[in-house]
Amino acid sequence: WVERNQWTRDVRDASGKRPSELGYDPKTLWIPQTAYDALTPFQKQFWEIKRNHYDVLLMFKKGKFYEMYDKDADIGHKEL
Repeated sequence: WVERNQWTRDVRDASGKRPSELGYDPKTLWIPQTAYDALTPFQKQFWEIKRNHYDVLLMFKKGKFYEMYDKDADIGHKEL
């Protein structure tokens, strides 16, 4: 997933600023339109929430279970 999606490694906020730049907003995430268009409907639903709440650990309900994805899964694995 990360290898195919550069935007998950080169994190930028909604305005395109990197974490090292002045005015970076850690609450938002920039997803290139071409990458967003290539997502599945489920992935679009997840990333639509996450792109506006990037600084929040999101547990996403899928069927009867709650799951974590991307960096949230890494954090959850480490902390839980």
